[in-house]
Amino acid sequence: MLTDVDAWRADGVEGLFLDRAPAGSGGVGPVALTIRLAARRGLHRVVLNPGVPTHPLYRDLGVRICSFEGPWEAYQNWDGDGVRAGDGHIVHGVPPEMLTAARRLMGRRGAGFGLATDLGPRVSVTASGRGAHAAD
Repeated sequence: MLTDVDAWRADGVEGLFLDRAPAGSGGVGPVALTIRLAARRGLHRVVLNPGVPTHPLYRDLGVRICSFEGPWEAYQNWDGDGVRAGDGHIVHGVPPEMLTAARRLMGRRGAGFGLATDLGPRVSVTASGRGAHAAD
């Protein structure tokens, strides 16, 4: 991990997005260590993306947390249980005509940051250059 972090820093990266981060209490120690090591190398902006609400101990790490990642259909029916205002939401597969509505729904649900896209979950938004709307 440190080799990757060093390479990213050399490329000018200023933050770290930990996709598929653990959400349970057993992952807090390794995640905390990763955050500390990244900070020592100058990566102070960290976002954890477990895609689900986390164990409360993650809140003590001082990083942003994405507490929802999933398809538009699931997001529309999601009850938001365990989420805090300011958490991130990543919603994919939004019909293009619904992107604005998705972004507004994210705001009403208290998302502090997020992404609504018509693309699938594993397609690079940067590479495609279409359909992404960030909310921050």
